[in-house]
Amino acid sequence: MEGNNYGHQSRRQHHLRNEPKLSKKFIPTPPILNTDGIKYTPLGKANAFKHILENSFQENPEPYCNLHINEVNHSINSYFNNLATSSTSDLISSQEVINLIKKINPRKTKGPDGVPNKAIRMLTLNAVTHLTKFFNKCLILQHFPDAWKIAHVVMFPKPSQNRKFPGSYRPISMLSNIGKLYERILLKRLNDHCYSNNIIPDEQFGFRNKHCCTHQLLRVTNKVFEGFNIKHYTGSVFLDVSKAFDRMWHNGLIVKLIKYQFPDYLIKIIQRFLSNRKFQVKINQVLSSVGNFQAGTPQGSSLTKPSTIFSTLTALATTKFLTASLPMTQPSSHRVAISDSLFKRSNPN
Repeated sequence: MEGNNYGHQSRRQHHLRNEPKLSKKFIPTPPILNTDGIKYTPLGKANAFKHILENSFQENPEPYCNLHINEVNHSINSYFNNLATSSTSDLISSQEVINLIKKINPRKTKGPDGVPNKAIRMLTLNAVTHLTKFFNKCLILQHFPDAWKIAHVVMFPKPSQNRKFPGSYRPISMLSNIGKLYERILLKRLNDHCYSNNIIPDEQFGFRNKHCCTHQLLRVTNKVFEGFNIKHYTGSVFLDVSKAFDRMWHNGLIVKLIKYQFPDYLIKIIQRFLSNRKFQVKINQVLSSVGNFQAGTPQGSSLTKPSTIFSTLTALATTKFLTASLPMTQPSSHRVAISDSLFKRSNPN
């Protein structure tokens, strides 16, 4: 019957009634000291935070090789100019959408569109079918809707820092929950391509399934003790890229997707996913003016959470550069990578 839910109605309602309540703890924001004075009103504070976030998510100001930048931009333009308009898309079924809906956290807050996860969990089978058709149309048209690229950002104070400075807060972005379902659809297809083509280097433990930083640290410790046991000196080099994800070069990531032969429709969608992203800081239900993200991975997105392959791809260029900079010159040399950091050990000979 058209109005039937895909789960048992009474059981689901009982489940929702017994879920933990959302936290409503209010943390007041004190006056904020900005570059142009102290901000007392919610709008003034929100715009002060918006200004500092907008400056953070920009491309690195350091001088770069213009020749390389031009080559990357030319490669991308050439790729899209020759891209077939009707490239094959890996469409989704209603069952896949249902499975994704079952996994979403009903306690998560709503995004700018006002649709909470609890409402999505209550969708009827007929509504899920229409949603599936919409997602498939986006895949066929290689599209990512602009409405899903707008974030409402809430600022939370960092512990033990002076709360009058805007830099003493960390942002939490709230995006459309429907949009995040679509992101999970894209993520699965990115994951499948990465794993089936062995794209991620063996040295990289960050962001990988069944891998974690703890495993890599244990591996480093074991290599150090091995060196001690065989009377070898152990030296290490630690490299870390500052603001690697906040200032990620979007075209640099797109050219990596092209290089590793991701499906055409995914590359086009990811390009649109990254472009023209906007945000507003929210304080006491007051929104700042609209800010723009010119670089970086979108915070709060299902595609760019630390555990996802998309974040691994962001670190991939760094890992490749670092492993090339520290070549394996001897059999006893070892390299390990955690996110955007690298460690190397070798014997004294």
